[in-house]
Amino acid sequence: MCIRDSFCNHLYKDHDTYKACTMCKCNEFKYIFMSPEEQGMWWLTLNKDFDREKWKASCKCKHTHDQHDPVTLECECGCGCFCCECPCLMCGKLWSEHVTLYETAIERQSAGKTTGKSFLPTDY
Repeated sequence: MCIRDSFCNHLYKDHDTYKACTMCKCNEFKYIFMSPEEQGMWWLTLNKDFDREKWKASCKCKHTHDQHDPVTLECECGCGCFCCECPCLMCGKLWSEHVTLYETAIERQSAGKTTGKSFLPTDY
């Protein structure tokens, strides 16, 4: 996984068994897009000055996810809630339409779902 892959900017492993973050006040792991490609914004990387390490997902208010509270999702500008209007590259839905679901490989196999490499929708 990426260095920061949660809305609170901490790793998945920094979230305890009940998924509350052990590093901040975040009460659950919320995946956030880590690259512009995940949001279908591949052209951003073509700019010679583009810095992949500094890029962060943005809200419709134009502030980045880390300018929003990781618990309430409210922004310092008062926009009310983080709303990323770019669709997910994998499924086409908006960030707000996603949920983080915890399933073991055995649970997925029992439900007839794919696991391992066949679960991944892309080759990266």
